[in-house]
Amino acid sequence: MVLILSCNKDYLNRFPESDPNSATYYTTADQLTLAINAAYNNLSYQQDGFPYQMQLEGTSDIIWQRPATDAQTIGLGQHTSNTAMIKTIWTQSYIGIGRCNALLDNMNKAKSVTPAAQYSRIEGEAKFLRAYYYGTLISLYGDVPLVVKSMPTEESYLARTPKAEVLNAIFNDLDSAAAKLPLSYTGTDIGRATKTSALAFKSRIALYNAKWDVAAAASKAVIDLGYHALYPNYRNLFMYVGENSKESIFAFDYKLTIRTNAAPQNNQARNSSGYSGLIPTRALADSYECTDGLTIDKSTLYSTVDPFKNRDPRMRQTLLGDGDTWFGAGGITFNMTLHPDSTTCSRYTPTFAKIPNLEVTNAFSSYSGFIMKKYLDPQDMAVPNQSELAFMLIRYAEVLLNYAEAKIELNQIDASVLDAINLVRARGYGVIGWRRITRV
Repeated sequence: MVLILSCNKDYLNRFPESDPNSATYYTTADQLTLAINAAYNNLSYQQDGFPYQMQLEGTSDIIWQRPATDAQTIGLGQHTSNTAMIKTIWTQSYIGIGRCNALLDNMNKAKSVTPAAQYSRIEGEAKFLRAYYYGTLISLYGDVPLVVKSMPTEESYLARTPKAEVLNAIFNDLDSAAAKLPLSYTGTDIGRATKTSALAFKSRIALYNAKWDVAAAASKAVIDLGYHALYPNYRNLFMYVGENSKESIFAFDYKLTIRTNAAPQNNQARNSSGYSGLIPTRALADSYECTDGLTIDKSTLYSTVDPFKNRDPRMRQTLLGDGDTWFGAGGITFNMTLHPDSTTCSRYTPTFAKIPNLEVTNAFSSYSGFIMKKYLDPQDMAVPNQSELAFMLIRYAEVLLNYAEAKIELNQIDASVLDAINLVRARGYGVIGWRRITRV
C-alpha cells in the first residue's frame, strides 16, 4: 500500500514518445523550422502525377485533360461535390492551414531559444502560407470556414464564413508576412516565401476580387523594390536553366529522394515516351495575336496552312506543333508531325531515318494538334516521372500584368501601365534593353 500510494499518477498520462504533439513540441528553433517546412508540403500535392495547380488547367477552356481523370470530369461539367479532386484540394488546403495555426499558436514556447530574425521569418512564412491556402479556397469555393487557431476535432464542424471576411483575414496575414519576411534567401532556404511573395500574392487575390486599388498598390510595391526582373528567354524560363531566376517570386521546389513530379511523362509526346496528358486546345492556340498586334480574325498575316507563321513568338515557345524538332526516347531527336495522315516522322539523330509517328498512330493522341512545351526539359527524358524542375506559383510577369489591369480598371492609364504591358510583350519577342514601345 505504501508503494502504491507514493507513486506519481502522471505515469497514467504519458505523451506518445514516438510522435510529436503540441504539448511537447515547438520548443526549439529546429522544431519550428521542421514545423514550417511541413506547412509548405500541401502547396503542391500530386494530382494524377501533376502539381495540382497544373492539373487544374485541365478543367478550363484552354487545356483539355485527355485521360479520364477528375480534371476531365470537371472540364465536362459532370462533377459533383463528391468528385475526389474537389474534395482533395479542400482537404489539402485545410491541412496546410491547420499546420500553420498549430505553429502560430505554439511557437512562443521556443521564442527565448530562437534567434529573433529566424523567429520572425518563420512567423511570416506561416502567415503567408495560411493566406495562400485561404486564397486558393475562396477562389475555388467562395465562402469557406475561417479558422485562425487550433481546435479540437469535435469543434471542427463550422459554418462557412462570408468570402469578404476571409479576404480581409488574407490581407491582414499578407501584410504581417510582408513586414517579417526577407527579400531573398541563399543556399537551402531558396524557395521559402519572401517579402515579394506576400506582396505579389496580395496583388493577385485582390485583383481576383475586384479590389483594384489594393491590387495596384501591392503590385507597385513589388515593382518599386527593384529586386525582380523578367527572365530574358521565355522558353528557358520554364526549364532547368531558368529555375529560381529573378522572375520567380514563389515556386515549389522538387528534389530527388524527397519529392518529384511526373509532369514530363504525363505531358510529353508519344515518341518521347509520354502520354499527351494536358492538351492545349485550339482556343488557346487561336488566342495568340499575329505579329502586327491583331487577332487572327482581323490580321491579314494569319496563315491557315501554318498557324505558327507570323504569330507572337510566345505561341511557338509554349506550344509544340508541326515542324518542331523535338527530343525523344533513347536520346533521339525527331520532327514533330501531328497531321493525322502522317503515320511516320523523321528521326534526325543519332542517324536520319523514318520512324513510326506514335502521336498519330496511338489511339490516345493529342486531338488538337498541339502539345505543351512548358516545363518540358530534355534533362527529364531519362526518368520522366521523377522531375525535379521547380514549379512556379507566382512570377514577376504576373505582377506587371496585375498592376496594368488594376490601373486600367481604376481608369488610371498612364505611361507606367503601358510600360508594364510592353515589358512583358518585349520579352516575348526577345527584345533586350527595351525602353518604351508606343504601340500596345
